[in-house]
Amino acid sequence: MATFSSPRCAHGAKPACNDLAGRRPSLFGKHAVVTTVDLEQLDGAFCGREFDQAFLAELPGAVDPCGENGEFHTLCHDGPLFSSPMPLEALAKNTRNSRFRCQDFRLR
Repeated sequence: MATFSSPRCAHGAKPACNDLAGRRPSLFGKHAVVTTVDLEQLDGAFCGREFDQAFLAELPGAVDPCGENGEFHTLCHDGPLFSSPMPLEALAKNTRNSRFRCQDFRLR
C-alpha cells in the first residue's frame, strides 16, 4: 500500500537543495547545470554553472535556492536513474527577450 510523503520542499527549500546539490551524494547522486537565469532576479554570471554547494553558497539571500520563483532553471545531466551521464557540450551563452541569460548545450 502506498503512503503519502510530503514534498521535500515543504520542510524548506534550503535542505532540499543541499541534498540535490550533492551534500549527501550517497543518497542522491544527482548532477545539474544552471541553463537559464532571469536577469531581473539573479546575475547572469550564475548561468552555465554546476548546481552545487558553491553555487548555493554564492546565491543572494533573496533568491530561492531551488529557483522556485523562476530565478533560474537547471538541467539534470547525471544521477541514479541515468545509465550514464549525458555527454553535454556547452555552446554559446546568449540573452533572450532582453531578460533571460541562457546556456545552450548539445549532446556530444
